[in-house]
Amino acid sequence: MLDKSNRKIFLRSLSTLVVNSHKEAEGYIMPLNLADFNTKYRISKVCGQEKQRHYLESLGFVAGSEIELLSEIHGYYVVMVKGSKIGIEKSMAKKIILYAA
Repeated sequence: MLDKSNRKIFLRSLSTLVVNSHKEAEGYIMPLNLADFNTKYRISKVCGQEKQRHYLESLGFVAGSEIELLSEIHGYYVVMVKGSKIGIEKSMAKKIILYAA
């Protein structure tokens, strides 16, 4: 059994291992709302209900598309996707899963 300090070290190293395995596979995987500004990403997948996915796909948020987070203002995100600037709310941004381009 691990004591408290060794358990923290073990869990930290385990989480680092998981992150690194994702990093090697296809870059950092994260939702759009956690992305860095002015960095190019690619869309891995779009989650949510079918109606929400269809709405986002109609705006150009499809798997494989390049995307860049430009700014965030009061819970709304301005992104560049397929050459267009689009604003979406935070709840929709959480449904767009990205990896580093």
